[in-house]
Amino acid sequence: MELGDVVESAEPGFASGDSVASGVVQLRMNNVGTDGALDWSRLRRVPADARKVGRYSLRPGDIAFNSTNSPELVGKTVLFSGHGEPVLFSNHFLRIRVDRSAADPAFVARWLGHLWVRRQFECMCVRWVNQATVRREDLLGLQLELPPLPEQRRIAALLDRADRLRRTRRYAIELSDSFLPAAFLEMFGDPQHWVGPQMQLQEAADILTGYPFPSDGYMGTGDTLRLCRGTNVLPDRVDWSDLALWPKANASTLSKFALECGDILIAMDRPWIGEGLKTAQVRPEDCPSLLVQRVARLRGRNGMPNEFLYHLLRQPGFTRHLRWTPSQGPPATIS
Repeated sequence: MELGDVVESAEPGFASGDSVASGVVQLRMNNVGTDGALDWSRLRRVPADARKVGRYSLRPGDIAFNSTNSPELVGKTVLFSGHGEPVLFSNHFLRIRVDRSAADPAFVARWLGHLWVRRQFECMCVRWVNQATVRREDLLGLQLELPPLPEQRRIAALLDRADRLRRTRRYAIELSDSFLPAAFLEMFGDPQHWVGPQMQLQEAADILTGYPFPSDGYMGTGDTLRLCRGTNVLPDRVDWSDLALWPKANASTLSKFALECGDILIAMDRPWIGEGLKTAQVRPEDCPSLLVQRVARLRGRNGMPNEFLYHLLRQPGFTRHLRWTPSQGPPATIS
C-alpha cells in the first residue's frame, strides 16, 4: 500500500518572520535532531491568534516531517508526544496524522526515519540553490508494508527502548569525557604549566603505525583476526561494528602489529569527530587484533604508565598542539 492510504491528513505549517516573548512555541528545523529526537534548547515563540493555534497545533501522536531543508537534512522526522503548552509548526514541516485503526504513529515515524538514514529523501527531493523539498504527493506515494497493529506497536516499543539505552550511553560518554580530564587537572594541574624537564612524545612512548593490509585479503569467516582500522577508533572506545578480518595463517610475520590490553590508539585520518579526538585505550575484549595503516599505537616507556599517558593525551592542550598552525604563533608544548 501507499503511505497515503493510512494518512488522514498531511498539512504544511506557516511561516512567521516575527518572534515575540509572549508568543506560542513554533517547531522549527533546529528543534528536530537527526536521531528523531526533539531538542527544545532553542525555543522560538511567534505571534498566533486563536485561529492559527486551532489550525496549526501539534497534538500527541502527530508526525512532523521536515519537508524543506538542505538536501542532506530534508526528511528529518519526529513523533510529537506533547510539550505542556501549545506547539505550532513552521512551513518547513508537514504534519502527518495517520489512521490509528490501520497504522501506529510511532511505527510510521520510525519507518520515515529509516528512509532518511538510507538517504531516500535526499535522492527524491526537488532541489534549488541550497535548499530542497520533498513534495507532499511524492511522500504520500511511498510504498509501505504494514504488519498487524500489535506488531507495529511492539517494534516501535523495542526501538524506543534501544534509543533510550543509546542516549544513556552517549550521556555517560559525554560525562566521562568532561569528568576525567577535569579530575586529571584537579590532581595534577595543567600539563602546560608543569615545572620541570620536558620531553617529546616519542621519548615517553613507543609509537607504531599500522600495517597496510590489502583489502582484497580480508576474510568474512574462518580462522581470523580483527583488523583495527581508523573507523574502529572512536573517542574513548574501540567500536567493532564495522568489522574487517584477516586470516591468521597470513599473520605469522606481523606479530609486532598485534595489539595488547592497555595500548593507546589514535586515528590519524579524520581524527576529530563531534565527540572529540578519536583516541582510545585497548580493552581485554579488543584483543586479539592487528593494527592497520593510518592508526597509531602508543605504549608508555621510560617509566611512563599507559594509563597516565592516555589521560595526558586527552587533555585539551594535546588537541591544541595537534591542531597548531604557523599562523597561530609558537606551538603549544606538553610537559
